[in-house]
Amino acid sequence: MGAGSRGSLRHRLLGLVAAEPGLSVSEIAARLGASKSTVSVLVRRLEAEGLLRRVRRGSMVLVYPAQGAAGGSSPAGAEARRLRLGIVRAAEYPFIAHLAKALRHRGVELEVVVYDNGLDASFDLVSGRLDLALAPLPTQVLFYALTGRLRIIGGGAYGGAYVLESRAARGHTAYTTRASTMELCLNTSGVVDYAEAVVYAGAGHGIEEALARGRARYAALWEPYASQALSRGDVRVVAACSDLGVENCCTLAANPDRLGPEQRSLIARLYSEALAEYQRRPDAMLEWYSGLTGIPVDTLRRVQASYRIAHEVNPATAERILERAGMRMPRPALVREAVEQP
Repeated sequence: MGAGSRGSLRHRLLGLVAAEPGLSVSEIAARLGASKSTVSVLVRRLEAEGLLRRVRRGSMVLVYPAQGAAGGSSPAGAEARRLRLGIVRAAEYPFIAHLAKALRHRGVELEVVVYDNGLDASFDLVSGRLDLALAPLPTQVLFYALTGRLRIIGGGAYGGAYVLESRAARGHTAYTTRASTMELCLNTSGVVDYAEAVVYAGAGHGIEEALARGRARYAALWEPYASQALSRGDVRVVAACSDLGVENCCTLAANPDRLGPEQRSLIARLYSEALAEYQRRPDAMLEWYSGLTGIPVDTLRRVQASYRIAHEVNPATAERILERAGMRMPRPALVREAVEQP
């Protein structure tokens, strides 16, 4: 290898580690198309020069920019940084366990905060209390329109949500959550045309209770609450949200003030890999997720087959569904602006 080749590899290696801190020597070698031994020697040399540092994690050696080196950051700053992710209490996110594992390999702990609804999670995201949030796509687009302080960086699971009807209800009131995928499903299903009023609840258990007490004739509800409502026998499915053309439910958004473009790009890649791992082994992390959310493992196991995975958000599809549901944005281009393309 000539001096020019060595210089090129050195520059590429430093750039790769700056963009994706915490890669192993094997991962770096594969990305750069170099041998593991060549990369290992170069990493040691750059560490001696004070440009890189190596951190052992079990049997692996992970490579980071040296503290204070230009571009030196893990996905959220210093190596031991904690990322805060907000989710809505639902059965659809067991894949975040794989994201947590991938981040831990890079020296970053993922703290998960569970919310009753997407409005609160999205508010905390744009307020800087969270780094990331899995929340309904319509909610995220509206918060983007209001504040500009989020970027949608990944898709997620969809399905496992239904428009329901209670045959025991006394009136024709519809229940849903405000500015959410559930409201989108309710509007798209057409049952609102028969409703006397639409009531917004703050949590899934509130909608389920309204069905149980005969206050709600119609409701848009997600798992595990939908299964609990259907177990009573006087509730039927009007439509599955996935059959209404809703291809994104809760999607991953980041606060751009807390996570820069390179950090968001890295997290988006790790997140997509986590979704793929979940597709291969949907039952692998259910106990971990049950402990996080309080949803029984047997319930999680029963409903996993109802979910499909969308790795990305298609802005054109999202715009069409929002418009069909009557959820118009101030400008159509807002959806395309809010979604970061890989």
